[in-house]
Amino acid sequence: KTIIIAVAIALLLAVIMGYVFAQTLTGPILALTRGAKNMAEGNFEQSLKVRSSDEIGQLTSSFNYMASELTKNMSEIYQEKNRLEILLHNMSDGVISFNKDGEFMLANTAATEMLEVDKIDMDFSTFIRNYDINSGVYLDVGTEPSKRVTFPVGKQFISATFTPYYSAAGQIEGLVVVLQDITEQKKLDDMRKEFVANVSHELRTPLTTVKSYTETLMDGAMDDKEIAMEFLGIIDSEADRMAFLVRDLLQLSRFDNKQVLLDITDIEMNEFLSLTVKQNKIHAEGKHQQLTFEPYKEDVVIHGDRDRVGQVVNNIVTNAMKYSLEQATIKIYITEDDIYYKITVKDTGMGIAREDLPRIFERFYRVDKARSRAMGGTGLGLAIAKEIMESHGGKLTAESEYGKGTTMTMWFPKKPPEPPCKEA
Repeated sequence: KTIIIAVAIALLLAVIMGYVFAQTLTGPILALTRGAKNMAEGNFEQSLKVRSSDEIGQLTSSFNYMASELTKNMSEIYQEKNRLEILLHNMSDGVISFNKDGEFMLANTAATEMLEVDKIDMDFSTFIRNYDINSGVYLDVGTEPSKRVTFPVGKQFISATFTPYYSAAGQIEGLVVVLQDITEQKKLDDMRKEFVANVSHELRTPLTTVKSYTETLMDGAMDDKEIAMEFLGIIDSEADRMAFLVRDLLQLSRFDNKQVLLDITDIEMNEFLSLTVKQNKIHAEGKHQQLTFEPYKEDVVIHGDRDRVGQVVNNIVTNAMKYSLEQATIKIYITEDDIYYKITVKDTGMGIAREDLPRIFERFYRVDKARSRAMGGTGLGLAIAKEIMESHGGKLTAESEYGKGTTMTMWFPKKPPEPPCKEA
């Protein structure tokens, strides 16, 4: 009986000690297991209770430290991801990414706007096909660091740079396409080419005339005084034409290089425009045209360079007379608003077609090229007038209806511009 009781007590103590030992050993391990599972599911903000200072306690402390560091690292990664996303979606350049299988991964807002779509959900092959990018661009670009292709989208021109990105092992992981809108750049390049071509053409014609007439004179035409004087008159006229062209080009070059600085004075426009009409009256009457000016009800004082303002007004009035038929009416009048005095020249001439109107201030642009050259124009007058108006802080605008006439308006600010000095 004593032995049985002793064994029973020993077993009970063993069970109690085993239970206590199990709780002490396996409890923290089970807690660590649950914590690891929670961490695998993305819950890094957790802290386990350290129950002892033995190896299990040290393991729990290490687990808590790891969770804390992971929380901090994930927070930094999340912030960095947000910064990159904000940067990506606020870039002016479009960005599209494809993986190594050609599947679409991401695109920013600029890319959708440039490609004129609401959402990009096409794979690489569809992207290449839809935009007709057939310049040897493939998903596997090989050893090329990048490849650039230009293609049109509507009225825009887009430059696309295809650049691969690689894994740590050096294998291609995918392709990034960077899109840039080069429409304005292409327009400027085209305008530059057109400008050079126009200058060459404008100079070539009088030079050819001068050379041909000079050769004729050298071949014996000098002996006939009447013919010689006629030829010399033509040579003199063509030389003047080239001189006018070079003068206008130099003037535009000075405006471009900010070398034209104005001698600002107060100009009373009622008196100024009345004098302009008197100076041009005889030319208008020669074409049986009616040129009139309606003085404003009160004094109109603008702040400008008298010579430059006169150049603009005379250019516009001369154009109105030049490109209007006989019996046309050319009317000059002044209006105002809170900011500007507006001097308007309205004619009942030939007018300008809708498609030509936005381009009349371009250099060398002529609505009727043959007629303009025959009348001695260089095609630079309105371009110079526009530059002069802008240098005064104003603007020059045009309204027209083909066959019914044109209205040109000079906008002069009421406030004086900043003090400039004279032309360099």
